[in-house]
Amino acid sequence: MYMVTVRKVTITCTKNLSMKSYFNTNKVLTGAVLSVFAVTVFFACKKDDKQNEDVSDNAVIAVATQQSEAADLYDDAFDIAVATNANNQGSLGRQAANEIETAINSKIWYCASASVSITPLDLTTWPKTVSINFNTGCTDSSRTRSGKVNIVLSKPLLQTGATATITFESYKVNGISIQGKEVITNLSANNALAYSIAVTGGKITYPDGSWATYDGTRTVKQTAGANTLLNLLDDVFSVEGSATVSNSNNNSASVVITKPLVRKLNCGYISEGTLKISVLSQFATIDYGNGNCDNKALLTYNNKEKEIILTK
Repeated sequence: MYMVTVRKVTITCTKNLSMKSYFNTNKVLTGAVLSVFAVTVFFACKKDDKQNEDVSDNAVIAVATQQSEAADLYDDAFDIAVATNANNQGSLGRQAANEIETAINSKIWYCASASVSITPLDLTTWPKTVSINFNTGCTDSSRTRSGKVNIVLSKPLLQTGATATITFESYKVNGISIQGKEVITNLSANNALAYSIAVTGGKITYPDGSWATYDGTRTVKQTAGANTLLNLLDDVFSVEGSATVSNSNNNSASVVITKPLVRKLNCGYISEGTLKISVLSQFATIDYGNGNCDNKALLTYNNKEKEIILTK
């Protein structure tokens, strides 16, 4: 038996930080789809037709990679929306545009040529539209963004019931065009953080003209630790949701959380929950365990089981 390593995300937070700091769920779903690579590798030797094997494996890798890329790109838009709330409670006044632009440039990206507009620019009127224009191209250490991201905030995003609706105008990241709508909803109650994210009508188009559609929903809820504001280590979060992608080659992949994933902030790994993964005609599940803090999960495919090793 050999071990397969699946990428995971490290979470750092404080109780007064934004939603982004608590649970980067897109990357959890992304890592799950990429783990299907383990299924492909592990069972490839069982196939009889080497040519068909190569075609199938390439298709699996292509669509799973596109799911990973799409999830990451919409997560990047989520970062941008949360950055607009970086002036703490979303108080918008004469210097609000400068504050938000500074937050975007210094907290997440260095992008001096990006411009920010806020309408209406006052303290009391909601909703507000925040437009972030990366113009013809703005490069940080790893990404070049161009075009515009528009965010309609119903009220300050850290307030319960607030929504942020994200749309795109001629927006590209590293030459990949992004379309669709992403809605963030703050569902927090009784000091416990909760939010949902839904991407509908998502589509990414590559420079060569190939494309992939993307739709996904997820809900993150704090299930423990809300009343101990000075203690992060007792915080526990759960996540539910699903994501699907279909590409221009008529291939598809999906991830469904069939039992909520549980993350304890005093543990570096998902410690509980299950995922069901489908890539082309291949199906698999990942079981993260019964709550114990360890770096192991169980991958099941076609009634066969394999232990995989998680990394932070």
